[in-house]
Amino acid sequence: MMLSDRRHSFLAILALTLFSIFGLASASRKCNARDIYDYIVVGSGPGGGIVASNLALAGHSVLLIEAGRDASDDLSTTVNTLYYPQSLDLQWSFFVRHHSNSTVEDRYRLLTWTLPDGTYWVGPKSEAPADAKLNGVW
Repeated sequence: MMLSDRRHSFLAILALTLFSIFGLASASRKCNARDIYDYIVVGSGPGGGIVASNLALAGHSVLLIEAGRDASDDLSTTVNTLYYPQSLDLQWSFFVRHHSNSTVEDRYRLLTWTLPDGTYWVGPKSEAPADAKLNGVW
């Protein structure tokens, strides 16, 4: 790895850490109970969390709905760049189907399968191990 690459990696980790700390400070404020919101965001994953944060920073009132547990008391969930990889008890393995036609879905190259030993395998049905159980798309 070149020195320039190391410097960029360090700066990226530093930026993520600072962003996480400032996010923790702003998230610690109490929310007001409201019946009307400018935006409702479902899911705080990589897309929903960013959208909700940007809308709130722009001054909109935002209701963020999340199915996962509240882990805000765990510092590793707020400054996660310091604790990679996350613990498995914080992982929410949610799988979806992208097509109602199973023939089309079976060709999808990012299907996730569970193997008998509990590990995951990713690929289309035509290449899946015989003893694998289909979960869907992660």
